[in-house]
Amino acid sequence: MAYLFEFANITKKLNNDNKMLKISGQVDEGQILILKGPSGSGKSTLLKVLARLIRADAGTVVFKGNEWSSVDPIEWRKNVLYVSQKPVLFNGTVKDNFVLPFSFSSYKLNKARFNLQLAQKYLSDVNLSTEFLEQDAKKISGGEGARVALIRALLINPSILMLDEPNAYLDKESREKVNNLLLKWLQGNTGKAIIMITHNDEDFKLSTNINYLTIQGS
Repeated sequence: MAYLFEFANITKKLNNDNKMLKISGQVDEGQILILKGPSGSGKSTLLKVLARLIRADAGTVVFKGNEWSSVDPIEWRKNVLYVSQKPVLFNGTVKDNFVLPFSFSSYKLNKARFNLQLAQKYLSDVNLSTEFLEQDAKKISGGEGARVALIRALLINPSILMLDEPNAYLDKESREKVNNLLLKWLQGNTGKAIIMITHNDEDFKLSTNINYLTIQGS
């Protein structure tokens, strides 16, 4: 059976006590794969490897039938998008941060356009007003920044969305809003999947498309 996204024998030496990450897994269209494991086991490292932000020591990844070495890294990262636990925001307003990716040449070649109405809808979905677009991105709170970083990723609309503790800065109400948005995004688009690290996976207990992958670290 061919999966939307699968990885085999991904091996990476970790920095702590010469531990080694070695893991295989897969996720299919419409699914969420939640990574479990103790601190330092390599969960975040795995996400970065899969996004081709750092190199694996060994192993292979196949996305839509294409082995990763056959795909240009920039094209890969547009489709396999990593969102870090600590929000990465740039100078300017929140709207400037949403628009920025669409100014890159790789997106211009694909004629991708910033969708203001969709950005406004996503803001409303996570309890942020449309006036928030004009806020200075460097002055917003950690929880607001986390939601802005997530919305920016959804506007880019990757095939594989990889999230490193997207709810780490959020209270219970905001966390529920974010999780509902993720489920709606997943269910409303074809050819999508989510791989995520979260300590609040009980928030997804009503979803039938959740799988788990435990990383032990060795």
